[in-house]
Amino acid sequence: MGRETNNRKYICEECGKGFIHFRKVKYCPRCASRLKKIGKDRTIVDEKDLRFCSRCHVKKVSHKGAYYCVECDKNRRQERKKLLKETNAVYKEHICATCGEKYMSCSNGKYCPKCKKSHKPQCNKTRKAKCPVCGKIKIVRGNNTLYCADCRPDAYRALSKLNRELKKNDPVWQKRCNERRREARQKTKHQIVEHYTKGKMCCQMCGENYFPMLQVDHIKENGFEERKNLHGSDFFRYIIRNNFPDDYQILCAVCNIKKHWDYLKKYEKERLEHEIKS
Repeated sequence: MGRETNNRKYICEECGKGFIHFRKVKYCPRCASRLKKIGKDRTIVDEKDLRFCSRCHVKKVSHKGAYYCVECDKNRRQERKKLLKETNAVYKEHICATCGEKYMSCSNGKYCPKCKKSHKPQCNKTRKAKCPVCGKIKIVRGNNTLYCADCRPDAYRALSKLNRELKKNDPVWQKRCNERRREARQKTKHQIVEHYTKGKMCCQMCGENYFPMLQVDHIKENGFEERKNLHGSDFFRYIIRNNFPDDYQILCAVCNIKKHWDYLKKYEKERLEHEIKS
């Protein structure tokens, strides 16, 4: 006799389709396997923290770290599969080295999908190979290594440098990097404002609570000296690294400018008095 199971019907939180399972789960097996490959924390978050889809700009993404909504992601994958099948330059016919059967693939592999499992790369084994940099025949470890032990560090450094230069010219990569930097800057600013206002999240003079208007003010009016060494988000990191010093306060943009002008007027009066006395 087999084990009795109480199968029930549930609705997937990712795709919205119904599925049958013996215990209560959030996602269907298909979505669960896809989410596991991404490796992100897929707990449900507030809609305020989620960005809009970068394709349709109407719906919000399903989780943090995603750039497309569920529908746009499916359409994008289907379009990519069609393009790969249409272009013969990418998809080519290959012959398997073991079984001799023909199969279509976009890579230059030797084995078909069935025989590929039995021919996994053995990383611990050593073999003799010719290094493409120095040209000497040396002992190389694993099937994926191209360079010998002497040439490998410099070769990988050059490849990573070339990869960085290619990414600089890529507009999609630049957009993603800018979004990540903006999110990191907003997080650090929120942490600083929350500490100095003791959770009130408002200006310490007038009580303004609009977050983009709030600024970090130097109480001793020595911001010009600090800005010589600290620029942009480095200033926020410096405050957190030094355990939130008492030399700063949170003001809105209007109160910050007003305080600065009052300081300049006071400084001019002192300068004029000193000139009259001398």
